[in-house]
Amino acid sequence: MYLTIIFSILIFFSLWPYLSHLKILNFRDSPTLGERALSDRPARRTIGRQNEDVLKSITAILTAYTILFFTFYTVPELRYSTNDVVVMTLVTILSAVAFYIMTPANRIIHAYVRIGHIATIHFVTGISTFTSLSAILHGNYLEMNRMILIVVLIIGAMLVFSYKMELKK
Repeated sequence: MYLTIIFSILIFFSLWPYLSHLKILNFRDSPTLGERALSDRPARRTIGRQNEDVLKSITAILTAYTILFFTFYTVPELRYSTNDVVVMTLVTILSAVAFYIMTPANRIIHAYVRIGHIATIHFVTGISTFTSLSAILHGNYLEMNRMILIVVLIIGAMLVFSYKMELKK
C-alpha cells in the first residue's frame, strides 16, 4: 500500500519539472517579483502572480479530482443501505461541486498555459488521485510492471504537449 501511495505522490510531483521546463513555474526568477504597479494603473494580472496562480489551479484540480473519485468510490456503496434516489442525488451534487471547483481553475491556469498543458495536468492529477484512493479505499495496489506502464504513459503525454509557450511582449 505504501509503495502505491508513494508512487502516486511521485507521479503527481512530476508536474513540477514538467512545468519548470516549460517555464510556466519559474522559481529561480520569480515572477512574483516581476512588474510593479505604476501610479496610474495596477500591475497586469498575468505578471507578478504566475507561480501563485498556477499552484492554486493545480491544487484546485487536485481537490476536484479527489472529490470526484471519492464520490465514485464511496457513494455507490450506499445503495445497499439507502434509496437509489438519495445515492443519485449525492453523486450529482458532489460531482457538480467537483466541476465547480475545476472550471475556475482551468480558466485561471489558461492565462499561462495552452490547452495541451492543461490536459497533461489533468491526466497526471487524475491518475495520481485515482491510484491513491484505490489503494486507500479498496486495497488495489499496483505491481511494478503497471507502475512502469503508467510512468511511460505519463512521459508520453508530457512529450506530446512539451512545446514551450511563447509569451508575447
